[in-house]
Amino acid sequence: MKSNYLFIIIAILFISCNNYQPDSRNRGLDRTARAKVSVTNRYFDFGSVSKSQFKTIPFSFTVYNNTDSIIQIVKIDVACSCIVINEHNNALDPLDSIKIGGYIDLKNQRGHFNKCIYVNYGIDELLLLRIKGDVEE
Repeated sequence: MKSNYLFIIIAILFISCNNYQPDSRNRGLDRTARAKVSVTNRYFDFGSVSKSQFKTIPFSFTVYNNTDSIIQIVKIDVACSCIVINEHNNALDPLDSIKIGGYIDLKNQRGHFNKCIYVNYGIDELLLLRIKGDVEE
């Protein structure tokens, strides 16, 4: 009798596992979907600069909304306090673009510079931007 119950439980588990269908919220499975946001260039390379000539370096990224819905930029995090983000619009209108800009303070920087900007948007979405270059004394 115990073996019949065990057989029934195993059969139910097997059937329920075979009926798995990913729901539409699992975005990672659809590799052909168009990205919600895009950037012309994810990297800003300021090349090689001298701190004696430049105290700060301005940068700008253009972010595009590729959807028919408004996308909210929830927060922008930076990997270093040397990166300052200017005020920007937090709502990215459908099929429109905004500029995310700011500047790099070179005061305490030297050598190779490679820092990230994390643009958090929508619900748990992330756009990674990178600033790089070389800072000479």
